[in-house]
Amino acid sequence: MITNWGNIAWIFKGIESFHAIYIQEATLDDWDKMITFLNEYDSLVFKLFDCENFDPYKITNQIDREFIIQSFSNPSEEDDFGDAHFDLNGLKINCYFQLKDQIELHFKTDDVNSIDDYKKVEELMVKLSTLFDKQVTLAEEGEAIFPLIKVDVTRGIIEAVDEKKYKNRYYTLKYRIEDLYLSFLLKFSPKKHRIMLDMRHENASLSKKIKDNEW
Repeated sequence: MITNWGNIAWIFKGIESFHAIYIQEATLDDWDKMITFLNEYDSLVFKLFDCENFDPYKITNQIDREFIIQSFSNPSEEDDFGDAHFDLNGLKINCYFQLKDQIELHFKTDDVNSIDDYKKVEELMVKLSTLFDKQVTLAEEGEAIFPLIKVDVTRGIIEAVDEKKYKNRYYTLKYRIEDLYLSFLLKFSPKKHRIMLDMRHENASLSKKIKDNEW
């Protein structure tokens, strides 16, 4: 249990962005459990969209289980898609059904401003770790491989990364080489630089294995 806001406040400060709660290496059975879990929230809003329209064509208070499971079984860029959100005691949590093998719940970083706000997030992570009997992590959106907070009820773990360790990751050889290469491309081959940035963005949207997490 994390009780000292001073030790974790930095995780939720900085530029306006989103953090995500990750359940990695998820299965369809996990998604089925997740849908049941989310549907228990009275505040749940589920929206269905077609691929060419930003406005939902259907809004309900329950996730369409059959639709979501079917969309994972037969994915297509031209298919309709859904998303959901619910109110967690004043904190808006979004769920996007994008990856069959990775569950993500997103929220605005700057909505967590105190230990009481953080406790809402931690309690949700504990419930999910218990439900799935798996490690649940909190990370920056698109950065599943570098957890900021880990929760694993079975192993008795609720742990936040040290701020110095987080900042030092960008000074490791891996990141220094990548940044040097990008700087080189920006100067001598802007087209390749753009391609590399697009590849980095695309990679961030892919599911990640637990074994690839940096700690």
